[in-house]
Formats: sequence, C-alpha cells, structure tokens
Amino acid sequence: MKNKFLYYFNTFFIITFFPSFVTGVFFPNLFCGLFIILNLFLNLKNLKTLFYKYLKPSIIFLVFYLYILISSLLSKHILHSLESSLLYFAYLIYALSLILLFDKNIFFRRLFFVCGIITCFILSIDSLYELFNGTNIIGYSSIDGRLASFFGDRWVLGRYLIYIFPILVGIYFLELDFFKRYKFFVFTSFILTSITIIFSGERAAFLMFFLYLFLIFLFTFNKVSKLKLIIFFCLIVFLCLLPFLFSETSARLKDNVMLYLTSSNLELNQYLSMYITSWKMFIDNPILGIGPNNFRYVCSDSLYYVSKWSCSSHPHNTTLQLLSEIGVLGLIPVMSVFFYFLIKSMKIVILKDLTQETFGLYSLQCSIIIYLFPIMITGNFFLSWYGFIYYLPISLFMIYSNKINYS
Repeated sequence: MKNKFLYYFNTFFIITFFPSFVTGVFFPNLFCGLFIILNLFLNLKNLKTLFYKYLKPSIIFLVFYLYILISSLLSKHILHSLESSLLYFAYLIYALSLILLFDKNIFFRRLFFVCGIITCFILSIDSLYELFNGTNIIGYSSIDGRLASFFGDRWVLGRYLIYIFPILVGIYFLELDFFKRYKFFVFTSFILTSITIIFSGERAAFLMFFLYLFLIFLFTFNKVSKLKLIIFFCLIVFLCLLPFLFSETSARLKDNVMLYLTSSNLELNQYLSMYITSWKMFIDNPILGIGPNNFRYVCSDSLYYVSKWSCSSHPHNTTLQLLSEIGVLGLIPVMSVFFYFLIKSMKIVILKDLTQETFGLYSLQCSIIIYLFPIMITGNFFLSWYGFIYYLPISLFMIYSNKINYS
C-alpha cells in the first residue's frame, strides 16, 4: 500500500513539477515540500543509505547549513533570516529523494523529460504568439519588450527557460536511444525555446543563453570538422544578432546592457549601485555576513546608501549576495561547487571522442555552471523557487555520472 501510494504521488509530482514553477512560489513549495516530507517518512532507510553513499558532499552541505544558520542567529534580523536558513537542510533531502526517484526508474526519468519538453513547447508557442500580438492567449501583455506568457506580471520567462533548457538537453542525449524516435518534436521544441529565450527581453536570460552556447562551442571544438565548427559559430553569431533586428528587444538589450556595462553613474546604473552596496556590507561583515536574505533590510541603512537604487530584495548577483549575506566562509563551498563542475566540464572538453552520453552529462554540468557563474545577473539565491531548480541538475548528475565513464 505504501509503495503504491508513493508511486502515484511521484507520478503526480513529476507531471506537475515544471508547470508548477510557472504559477509562482506557492505550488513549487507545496509539491516539493510534500515530496520531501513523504520521502522523509516513507523512504528514510533508503535516504540514509544514499547519505552514506554520498557522504562527503552530504557532510559539506550540512556544514554549510549549520554555517548559514549561525549567520542568521547572529544577524540583526533573526526571524526574517531564519525563514530562509532554518529549513535549508530540506534541500539535502530533496536532492537525495530525486536520486531515489530517478536512479533505477527509467520510466520516471522519461516521463520527467516529456513533461519538461511539453512545458517548454507550450510556453514557447504562447510567447511567440504574444511577441506578434502584444498579448498571450489568456490576455497577459508584454511590456517594454519583455514577454510575460503565463507568468503574468513576473518577468522570469526567459530565466526559467534557460534554467531548465540545458537540463532537458542533457536528459535527451543521455536517454537518446529512446527519445530519438521523437527527434522532430524535441528539436522543434529546443529551437522554439531558444528563440523565446532570445526574445524574452530579459538581459540575464540572454547572457546565460549565450554562455551556454559558448560552453557547447568549447565542447565541439576538437570533436567536429572545421566546417561544422564554422557553421555552428555563424549560427551563434546569427542568434546573438537576431533580437537586435527588432526595435523593442533591440532597445532593451542594447541600451540597457551597454548602460550597465559602461556607466559609472550610480543614479542610472542600478546594478552597479546594488553591487557597491553589497560590497560595503561584506567589508563591514566579512566572516558571517549580515544574515541570509537580509540584504533587503540592511540596504536601507544610511551606511550603505550609494543611490536610490541601493535597495532591492537581493543584489542580483550570487557571488555578491553570498559575500554580503553569509560572508567569505559561506561563499567558499558554493564556489567550490562551481569550480568542481567547471573542472569536470573542462575534462570533457579536452576529450576527442564525441558521444551522446558525454554531451548529455556535459549539458547537465553546464546548467550548474550557468547558475553559479560569478559575474552573471542572478535571482535570489535563498528563494525556494530557484533552490528547487538549482539542486535538480546536481541530483541528475549524480545519477548519470555513475552510469557513464568518460575519464
């Protein structure tokens, strides 16, 4: 009875996983929370086994958890900070539960991919309709060159797609023997998703997408003919220039990106203002920081005021958010994860053999590199909406890396 119930719930969890993030924060928290709780009570023995199997990363995670908990308790805004840090240990259960879910159940892995690719396809079709008509099929409107789709007034369409796109590409090639019969639909969805990311009007998504393409270009550099390499490079250049051929997306990307990259005027450059503010916080609190997710409160302090843009819910850069909120010791384990996957990826890059499995695994690693890239505009590291996405490719990597030997 227990196994049957868990099977049905896991099926429900997989089907609703990708669409739930489109609705906001509530449903991802609800479904992922139930997933964690049920596995904690019904799969505790298996979770313990996995904990000891992945003992080193699990211990590192727990040390990081205790560290951010101490940072919260010693901060000036304890209760608010604890909202982000107290239950952070649940991500470890979540990651281990995902390994349990997908490791030996190929049906669940394939169902997960199908649900993800259908979600991308629907979002892309709806977004392209919005691009040409001004509103999507249910009436949400694009504003100042930014597409909304079903996200409504939350401008995260491009960010969401670029976060899950490398994961789906990775699963596709890792499970290619099964999915190649659906190649036309899958690649159509990939192309539409790429176009949607480019035209979403989100600067961060645009930059992340081309970082991903650059990483793919590195992978192919010594594995394909020069002609194919030149064609791929020309394709990247074409995709990079494509949104600049349209007035609304061109204005938003060209004018704002150039402003943020070149202007030192703090009254105009909001990102630079937030970055300087967060750096000042780090200088004053270099070890433990100001407490997880406390930037929104401390930024109003006159000590850290640099312009009207000093305050926000987070500094919009993971590196600076971690430095300011949990200090240099808190940054080290997160950046260690980044460099670990960067090194693993470079090992694949220098390989001359091109296989579908190594490319799939490489794409999963790229997703983690993109999330943690130090100089990228990012979302709130401690927001659960991002957290449940961040830990997904790490779990998938642990599953597939055990099945593939590329060293």
